[in-house]
Amino acid sequence: MTFPRYLDGIYTNTRYVAERLAVANEDGAAEATFPGDVVMLDLRNSREVAVFPVIPAARVVERDSITIDDLPHTFHTSKGTCARIVAWYADVRSRWPDATVLLFCHAGCRRSAAAAYTVLRVFYGVGHDDAVRRVQTRLADGTTDTFTPDEWQIEDASVWCDARLNTHGGASVEQA
Repeated sequence: MTFPRYLDGIYTNTRYVAERLAVANEDGAAEATFPGDVVMLDLRNSREVAVFPVIPAARVVERDSITIDDLPHTFHTSKGTCARIVAWYADVRSRWPDATVLLFCHAGCRRSAAAAYTVLRVFYGVGHDDAVRRVQTRLADGTTDTFTPDEWQIEDASVWCDARLNTHGGASVEQA
């Protein structure tokens, strides 16, 4: 099966980037339905959360957030942020191995995509180029153009992932 695999309407950016791992914007997080249990990670800043509270249509068994309270469209792929996302994802998978995990932010293009990139590299053993391709999103008008997280976001996450994978002999966390 190839990824990304889009769900719902073109304006939600809701897409599977791996089996049981999806990325979306606010509308997608509110409107998307998934089979079975869903665990959500909200990567919006406090201003975005206050303006647009997300009440999901899906059956959510757990919801958490890693608030990024800097500029509205930034994702600091620092060691701390990447480590928090990886620790969160490991905990979720141990508690709900069959659940769909939904990572979302305001637009579903930068913060959630950078977080998904990190998860794809570390947990699924996906290489850099394929992980970048999977987290790209089409434009809202449905054209074939793609939108990728900022280059520095991917570079920072890539350096962290490479260091993490090298400490595990180059295998993914699931394979280690």
